[in-house]
Amino acid sequence: MIIEELDWVDARLAEIKKDIDVKSYSKIEDRVISLVNGEKLIEKVVATEEAQKEAIRKSLREYLLLLESADKLRSQEDAKIAARGNTVVNTQMNNLIKG
Repeated sequence: MIIEELDWVDARLAEIKKDIDVKSYSKIEDRVISLVNGEKLIEKVVATEEAQKEAIRKSLREYLLLLESADKLRSQEDAKIAARGNTVVNTQMNNLIKG
């Protein structure tokens, strides 16, 4: 079960890291769209620089929490492997253990 959870956590970590890497923090500016209202062109801020930077900081916090979770899961898996002598428990045994 831990292997599947680790795979999931690793996939989320990769997604978050990719999203953070794409955005250059120092080059973030207000995101503006242009709308046409009749004959007038109106510019509207849809994401302020501050809001975008806060979103990146939030993503970094989530990344670190997931990274910590992944490390804990790996430690648990390593402990289980060490306890059973590096042998793989087959599916039938897993089913018996789970009840």
